[in-house]
Amino acid sequence: MGRLTDFFDAVERCLAANKDPLTTPSLAKGQLKKVIQAHSNSGMRENLKQLAKRVEKHFIDEPKLRPIVWQAITNDVLSNYQRFVTLLARSYKSTNLSLEFTQSELKGWLSER
Repeated sequence: MGRLTDFFDAVERCLAANKDPLTTPSLAKGQLKKVIQAHSNSGMRENLKQLAKRVEKHFIDEPKLRPIVWQAITNDVLSNYQRFVTLLARSYKSTNLSLEFTQSELKGWLSER
């Protein structure tokens, strides 16, 4: 999810500078398409499974902290998803591109751990 976050952080910086992301080569439609394709449903699900495993590994001696950490991660992932969707609607509406996964799918994957 890091590449997706980096991309939309750059979109926000572009918008803050009153520039159109579609006219910025690194944020153009083709680049957005590549980033979206790199974050498919199966890819995102697998990334979240790996993240859950890392949390389990690093907090093995702190079982009371694991749910707190996982809840913070869940909130962050869902917040970022909403930010991505908002930026897509604001800056890339004409491209008809969208993320390949929904918020409800993310919630489901995050609760699978």
